Amino acid sequence: MNVFEMVVLIVFITAIAGVLRARYGTRGCAPGCDGQDDGPRERELREQVRRLEERVRVLEAIVTSEGYDLRRRFAELEQEERPGAD
Repeated sequence: MNVFEMVVLIVFITAIAGVLRARYGTRGCAPGCDGQDDGPRERELREQVRRLEERVRVLEAIVTSEGYDLRRRFAELEQEERPGAD
């Protein structure tokens, strides 16, 4: 594919996306970003996502800590010392 064909393809895809956006009325905006208040279900889901993100941050901190890595390595060494202990 040469450069000219790529440019034509990009223009074509952009035109199709514009037609679809106009047809289905999407603005490229997430719900609630236009200043409208979300309903109770949306607020509940946003709060749930916020809590889950916080839990993931905590788990990432635990898993990436040196102490966790050392405990994991010791456990692996213990498994190697006891053949057939699986």
